[in-house]
Amino acid sequence: MVCEPTSCNTIVVAEKGILRIKLTSRGKLAHGSRPHEGVNAIVKLSKVVARLEGFKMSFEEHPLFSPPTLNVGVISGGEAVNVVPSLCTCMLDIRYLPTQTPTGILKEIEELIGDVRRSDPLVDVTAEITEVNEPLVTPLDHPLVKLVIDSSLRCGGPKPMPVGIGGGTVAKPLSKAGVRSVVYGPGDEFMCHKADEYIEISQLKLAVNVYRDIMLNFTKYLKV
Repeated sequence: MVCEPTSCNTIVVAEKGILRIKLTSRGKLAHGSRPHEGVNAIVKLSKVVARLEGFKMSFEEHPLFSPPTLNVGVISGGEAVNVVPSLCTCMLDIRYLPTQTPTGILKEIEELIGDVRRSDPLVDVTAEITEVNEPLVTPLDHPLVKLVIDSSLRCGGPKPMPVGIGGGTVAKPLSKAGVRSVVYGPGDEFMCHKADEYIEISQLKLAVNVYRDIMLNFTKYLKV
């Protein structure tokens, strides 16, 4: 059981996979006063990044998830303002569905790079996977899901709806380690990492009662 915020009206039973891909652009060094003698790795990578803005991954819909997403989170390149950069990199953060695979997504991005290269042969960009965190999906009929729903109802709360999210919680590593987990707790997830975070007192009181009920009834739902 993970007590991260769900406003006490949903249960997070599924999390998108997290895929990190590094793009590396290679160019040719030259003095900044003679840019025509070099190949600007930043400019060439920017052509790929521009195409990524409208990139649509292939995927099959999943009832618990919104479509997959891609974010260009970090870009770095260049050594000095008066030098044509020969190297530039950027990191992509991709949240993917159980119906997709990291290698399949990588192939699609490589195909996009190939399209850019066909319009500009000096584009020398490669893509590599640096991190994979597979999706998590807890069956809706799992006893832990029923326990949380029943506990909320017994405590006078709403019937929490099972949902999937694009973010990641510790429920994923716990579940993969054999400790099946779902997420339920007070607080609005959209307030996370913002100024003046707060939790409504009514939600906090409800969550305390629900957690108590879960502990008292745990063995009635799950074998230990």
